[in-house]
Amino acid sequence: MINYVVKHNGKVDVKDFEIVDNNAVGLNVDMFLSIDEIVYDIISQRLADDDKLYFKGCSDGDLIMEHLGFGMWIRNTYALWDTNNPLTEVDPAPDSEKHPDNCSSTIMNLVRKTLNGDYVPDAFDTFKDFNDAMQNLGGK
Repeated sequence: MINYVVKHNGKVDVKDFEIVDNNAVGLNVDMFLSIDEIVYDIISQRLADDDKLYFKGCSDGDLIMEHLGFGMWIRNTYALWDTNNPLTEVDPAPDSEKHPDNCSSTIMNLVRKTLNGDYVPDAFDTFKDFNDAMQNLGGK
């Protein structure tokens, strides 16, 4: 069994899946989060305050160093390696934005930008109140 953060029963939640042939049984395409939903979920639900401060101040070099830490956590938590995930492709070119490694790098950069007030994730299906969302995100 493995757990992923997915959309399930009208909310974002952690759900357990059995893996068969590199795919999560019962995980269908409409359960995957968009990049913006992942960014919002990470900031509003997953990162501790001290982690938010760390990522807010990260340089580009710091984020590159997070590839095997925070980046791997993103790839594993949001099922970026699952062959059915619409954000990624099976066997993409190493420089493709559809490669799970590159997709997680994009997400890390957007987390940093959001924490610095330079980006607002478009995840209004995930949350209903813009003011509450911005307070959770720490944005302007």
